[in-house]
Amino acid sequence: MTHDVFISYSTVDLKEAEAICHILEERKIRCWYAKRDADPGGKWAEDIMNAIHNCNAVVYLISESSNDSKFTVRELTETINLDKKIFPVRIEEVIPSRGVKLLLSTVNWIDAITPPFEEHIINLAKKIQQYLSDNCESCKVENNLLSTEIEKWLSIGETYIEEKQFTEAIVALDRAIKINPRCAKAWHVKGVALFGLSRYDDAYKSFDRAISVDPQNAELWHYKNGVEFLKAPYLFGAQERALAAFEEVIKLNPKNAYAFVGKGVALLSKGRVYGEEALKMFEHAIILDPMCADAWYNKGEWFRKTMNFQKSLEAFDKALEINPKHSDSIAKREKVLKGIHAGFFESMFYSL
Repeated sequence: MTHDVFISYSTVDLKEAEAICHILEERKIRCWYAKRDADPGGKWAEDIMNAIHNCNAVVYLISESSNDSKFTVRELTETINLDKKIFPVRIEEVIPSRGVKLLLSTVNWIDAITPPFEEHIINLAKKIQQYLSDNCESCKVENNLLSTEIEKWLSIGETYIEEKQFTEAIVALDRAIKINPRCAKAWHVKGVALFGLSRYDDAYKSFDRAISVDPQNAELWHYKNGVEFLKAPYLFGAQERALAAFEEVIKLNPKNAYAFVGKGVALLSKGRVYGEEALKMFEHAIILDPMCADAWYNKGEWFRKTMNFQKSLEAFDKALEINPKHSDSIAKREKVLKGIHAGFFESMFYSL
């Protein structure tokens, strides 16, 4: 099983469901709730039924809105039919509807009405942990096997990234994600691979998905903010946000070549006055990782813009030696060669 608990809630109570999920997952109780985990392009009802079938227990939120929701009652009915353990949590001072009251007639619920809300959910977490410990020995074995399989595909994906085989890395990471769609590390590493392919929109989505699972991970937020800039560099304030984001990533991991590349690109977007500093970022990235094609490409692009076409071609050639399919390097190299052959450039070594 890829999750321990299914959270049943009315959409009006999403905030409370997310808070409960956060507290439980902090305590290593894996949760599933529709807003985060159902496939946006798929069949939600089918996803929800599958999630109930594949969980060990259900947390059911009792509120005025859930009383009025036919969907949560269906989820509760399915839970009863499958003889799943139920942990009802009353989040508003309401009496369950007759149908809900009948379904929960033999179950004690937790009142989470009086503040602080967190204390009630910590108590809930302890009860769930005790239940899982007492009743799910076979689940532990299965979960350990799944964890081993996930770690295997993560390791393969990270190895491919080190070798700059980003497409192959994504295939491996998708295998890990298929086993556990809430594996923040898999979404994180996939985002890095997508970033390496300059697929910034997809990288942004991948980091965003990782953050939905692990919202306290600062590095994920900084990656996401940096990629957001690369998607739309000329939005108001984008350059400053990107610089701050990449600088934080560098603080967290000073050997991250791609963060230096991102910082260099953000500096260039601020204007020519930052050109020399941007070049230093690209060159430092190359020192950290001589096989970083993006660093060589951006160095070549810097020389192209400063009219030093010989060095520009050398850098583009190096990027293509590393990655023969690096489309940006191919396009800019052809642009430089066409300009030289057409006699458009009088100087080969003009600098800022």
